[in-house]
Amino acid sequence: MAWPEAAVVGLFGLLGGSAAGWNGVLMAEAARLAAPGRAGEAAGGVLAVAFAGVVVGPSLLGGLIGMAGSYATGFALLALLPAAGVAIAWRNSRPAR
Repeated sequence: MAWPEAAVVGLFGLLGGSAAGWNGVLMAEAARLAAPGRAGEAAGGVLAVAFAGVVVGPSLLGGLIGMAGSYATGFALLALLPAAGVAIAWRNSRPAR
């Protein structure tokens, strides 16, 4: 079953908007939380870490696929990184006892 062309264009518009907008929100929050006079350093540091995945990710995925012997296993192993991030964020968001 093929999607209507308008639905595909609309979906890609939504995906493009979310892909283009997240880094501005990230930089604004980093600047808001930064020490006075250090907003630029904070935003730059946050973006350097955020985009490290863009630099390292393809090579890491290629290595995982090569070791695992399949794309599915390589992607599953790579998915452990964001899963660990979710676990850490969830753990840190709970109130201390």
